[in-house]
Amino acid sequence: MEAGILKKPVAIFAVFILILAGYLVYRNIISGPVSAGPLGPALDFPGEWEGLKRTALISGDSALLEFKRLHGKSIPVVGGYKVDYTGPSEKVILWVAVAQDPREAEKLVKEMTDKMIEAAGTPREHFSSPVKAPLGNLTLYFTRGSGMNNYYYARQNLVYWVGLNSQREGNLMMKIAEGGL
Repeated sequence: MEAGILKKPVAIFAVFILILAGYLVYRNIISGPVSAGPLGPALDFPGEWEGLKRTALISGDSALLEFKRLHGKSIPVVGGYKVDYTGPSEKVILWVAVAQDPREAEKLVKEMTDKMIEAAGTPREHFSSPVKAPLGNLTLYFTRGSGMNNYYYARQNLVYWVGLNSQREGNLMMKIAEGGL
């Protein structure tokens, strides 16, 4: 009789563990947080955000190759992500580069800013000269280019570049900057 009593709680616990494991696999693999591991916080890129559908998500080596393609050279980062969200008349492209540490992230932002200022008015100009826009603890930079309004900034060891083409640009950018994506 005692053996039968012991088997029920063990079986219930085993079923609970299987359900929990299934949920974690779904949450982490299918619907997405993407972890930067010990180099940065877990990033959550949900399938839908603010009424926009996630239409692309690349990370790791694929993102690093995309960074290299865009810049024409490797950039000193240890990881990265590119996420696209689209709606009927809106698009948000989010790039996140994982730097070695916060100092390196700030250095990358400074280098991007300097290069855009240097290219202003030349055939190499792809973006307008950046404008500094403080927002709470963050220093955002704003630039126009590639058919979008773009914002970039460093937070911890992450460098964010956000391209927006939306009537809700200010609202969406505030949500992203506040950690809402």
